[in-house]
Amino acid sequence: MTATSRLYQGTSTEARIEERRQRLLQTAFDAMADNSWRSMSINQICRDAGLTKRYFYESFDSLDELADNVTAQLSGKVIELAFSAAAEGTQQRLPNLELARKVMKQVLGYLTDDPRRARVLFGEAADNPVARANRRNVISALASAVNQYGHQHYQAGNKTDPIATLTSSMLVGGTIEAILLWLEGGMDMGREQFIDDVAEMWMINGDAAAAIGKRRN
Repeated sequence: MTATSRLYQGTSTEARIEERRQRLLQTAFDAMADNSWRSMSINQICRDAGLTKRYFYESFDSLDELADNVTAQLSGKVIELAFSAAAEGTQQRLPNLELARKVMKQVLGYLTDDPRRARVLFGEAADNPVARANRRNVISALASAVNQYGHQHYQAGNKTDPIATLTSSMLVGGTIEAILLWLEGGMDMGREQFIDDVAEMWMINGDAAAAIGKRRN
């Protein structure tokens, strides 16, 4: 057994490091969700997490890096849920609308079961350039993932046609704004209807983009 994997009270060093890292991520998420992040310091984060600064620097170099990891963890979960549901639906040979509903049920369910996830991931949790850059990066990553899946699903052919990028960006950006508006009570509809309507919009726009791309080939 190496020094780094030595057990302490039945737990390896790696597991203890990861547990402390997750405590810091959860503390940061809570602060970003309740709008106290802009006044947060490393000392305060550590106090709230019940850790010393030594353990902060064990996993992160700065508050910005910690915030980046919070949004990366959330966006990674969204992409994981979307692709898992899409793969399962494709295997089941679901028609496009049912496939879109299956994916949206997983993704929007995750983001609205705990509305703080959507607000931290897509809202202005901290009104500063880093937060705005994080938001742009998340949207870009999600749009890129949708773009890649769209080419695979529709077999549209020309991967350089900008219609796919245009549609992916519109769908992701528009859905984000719709989620935030719905969470704020700006849409008079229940969650199931919201999910169904978003899914239908994705199907309509995805089918249209694929048709345009194939016509151009």
